[in-house]
Parts: sequence; C-alpha cells; structure tokens
Amino acid sequence: MPTLSSDLSGRLRKLAASGETPTDAAPEMRRKDKGRMMSAFDSVKDLAAKAQTLVNENAAKAQTLVNENTAKAKSLLVSKKGDIDAAVDKAASFVDTQTKGKFSAQVSKVQETAKKVVPAE
Repeated sequence: MPTLSSDLSGRLRKLAASGETPTDAAPEMRRKDKGRMMSAFDSVKDLAAKAQTLVNENAAKAQTLVNENTAKAKSLLVSKKGDIDAAVDKAASFVDTQTKGKFSAQVSKVQETAKKVVPAE
C-alpha cells in the first residue's frame, strides 16, 4: 500500500512530466482529501446520533422515576396529614402565645394556608 508521501511524490512527478501546473491538479487532490474529511464527519454524525438516542432513552427513564417518586411522596404526605396538621396547629399556638395574640389574624391565615398545602386525599 503506497503511503501518502509516496503517492503525492508520484503525482508531482506525473504533473511535472505533463507540463500541468499544481493548481490544475488541485481539484483532484481536494476531492480525495474531501472524502477523508467526509468520512470523519460521518463518524462524528454517527456518534452524535448515538448520543442523542442515549439521552432520549435516559430522559424517559428519569421521567418515569420522577413520576413514581412523586406519587410515593404524595401518598406519604396524605398518610401523615393528621400529624402534619397537628404540628402546624402547635406551631401556630406557640407563635400566638409568644406574640400575646397581637398577630392572631395573620397566624390563623398562615395556619390555614399551611394546612391546604398537604392534600386531603
């Protein structure tokens, strides 16, 4: 198999013998180099396509896990709603006691809002 340098040397000898200028032969040489470049770009495109496929597959798996864990978290919150409401009531009572009822309207409003955050069922 001829090496690139021997191949080029052979072409240059033929070029000198024919009387052509190097610029006349350049399109042929560029075509050959372009083929090498295209194969490199094709390889990169193939790798990019494989990477995109992996990203899509993993995104679907991640979405499934998020959906499953969201459902588990919601179920856990619903099962502990009584405990959470009791903690909110205790915190509201503590704040109301510490402020001597001065902000009881605001405390009640926050208490109601906090209880609405946890779904009933």
